[in-house]
Amino acid sequence: ILPALVEAAEHDAELESLFKEFGAERRAVLMGILERAAARGELRPGLDLDLALELVTGPIFARRLVLRRPLTPTYAEALVDALLVLFRP
Repeated sequence: ILPALVEAAEHDAELESLFKEFGAERRAVLMGILERAAARGELRPGLDLDLALELVTGPIFARRLVLRRPLTPTYAEALVDALLVLFRP
């Protein structure tokens, strides 16, 4: 249903607004986590936090929506380990 919503939102301003509002609320939570980590010096200086957020969420959406595979603790750990290589100072 998500691909259909994305397509519909491209042609319906009200749906697009609702879609963006829904995403912005969730994005703000994750961005807050990244901003606090950056402030503590846990992330590479100059790291593009918008890109970092997309690198966190993209694989999760791809795994569930495209590959139709489960999100397991093992996968989550492997994803975090890979992202830390990119994000750490």
